[in-house]
Amino acid sequence: MLDDRNVINKRDSAQTLKSVSLLCDQLHQPIELHDHAYDGREIRNILVVAVGDGYVASSYVQHLVGGWLGVPYASWQSSELPGYAWQHTLVIVIEPDATDPGVQTCLAQASERGCMLVSIRHSDQAPGDEINAARIRLARHGHESLTVARLRAVLRALNSYGLIDDALYDESTALGGWLREQSAHWPSGVPIHENYAKQLALIGIGRTPVWYGTYLTLPAALDWKHRWNTRAKNIAFASSYPDATHSDAAGWSSHPVEKPYAVFEFVSELESPLNAAHLAANARTLSGRRPHATTLYLAGDTLLAQYLWAIILGEYVSIYAGIINNVKPESDEVTQAIVSQLH
Repeated sequence: MLDDRNVINKRDSAQTLKSVSLLCDQLHQPIELHDHAYDGREIRNILVVAVGDGYVASSYVQHLVGGWLGVPYASWQSSELPGYAWQHTLVIVIEPDATDPGVQTCLAQASERGCMLVSIRHSDQAPGDEINAARIRLARHGHESLTVARLRAVLRALNSYGLIDDALYDESTALGGWLREQSAHWPSGVPIHENYAKQLALIGIGRTPVWYGTYLTLPAALDWKHRWNTRAKNIAFASSYPDATHSDAAGWSSHPVEKPYAVFEFVSELESPLNAAHLAANARTLSGRRPHATTLYLAGDTLLAQYLWAIILGEYVSIYAGIINNVKPESDEVTQAIVSQLH
């Protein structure tokens, strides 16, 4: 099916697959912070308010900078800001495609409390000038995911407030050529036996994928869970080691014997020895008790390269899964219907 051009054209009439190439274009789009009037006050913590694709982008950044950033960084999904968000908090709000009342509440609360505030929106969204905030506007063309652009926008915001230098932002731009070479093997014209994205989609079809990551690779697991749900319309779950050792492992030890799941584990060559030991111990102990895990080794010499590689591959895999499931990868009508009832 995935090698049948007629099936691809019929089931992906919006050409969502072709839009994946735009993710590499996002690496070269300049991102600027407008209406930025930083008064120099001390920044003591960072909150990135987001849901869906935006939360995934924030999680990637959190793991990129969390090991050395001098202030706490949290990716925040609640409909209200925590009590510690105040005038020394930098609040970055990534506004979702479907206007979410919870995100809007956090945006208003950040303004009321005098937080330093950045709003990230894409070009299809209304300006929202009623809130006094610095702003980043992202270009959008068609149905492409904005994970890459949103990741870079958060990096730009952190840089604009003097929290990080521009090394990661510049590195993301420089990786564009390499990512194009890597992703050239995943479009629909590449047959299944040569196409890693199609192969992974076929492994997960008909079952519930469970994506596991370590501390380093958890953002990729969250990302693929999100894409599998939104693009393939197929329920999926994500978890991470070492917590999965203490909470998930026992769950695999009992019935049913034939478990309708597809287990995937993201692995990075940058893993600590302890994380690698967790993966090996779980594999040995759960052998025969859970489906054999498919290991995804993230390509790239740096953590940022591996994350961007995972984003693009995950987009291809989930769209192929949506095509097999005969759903519209480009639409998210269920989310729109739910959110519309909250206004």
